[in-house]
Amino acid sequence: MTNWSKNCQNWELLSTLQILNVITILRNCKSMVLFTRKSLYLDMLSLLVT
Repeated sequence: MTNWSKNCQNWELLSTLQILNVITILRNCKSMVLFTRKSLYLDMLSLLVT
C-alpha cells in the first residue's frame, strides 16, 4: 500500500513536470514559428525588392 501511494505521488510529480515541459515546448515553438514567419516575410520582401 505504501509503495503504491509512493508510485502515485511519483506519477503526479511526473505528470506535473510533463505538463510544464509541454508548456515550455509550446512556448518555444510559438516563438520559433513567429521567428520563421518573420524571416519568411523578409525573404518574400527581399524577393519582391530584387
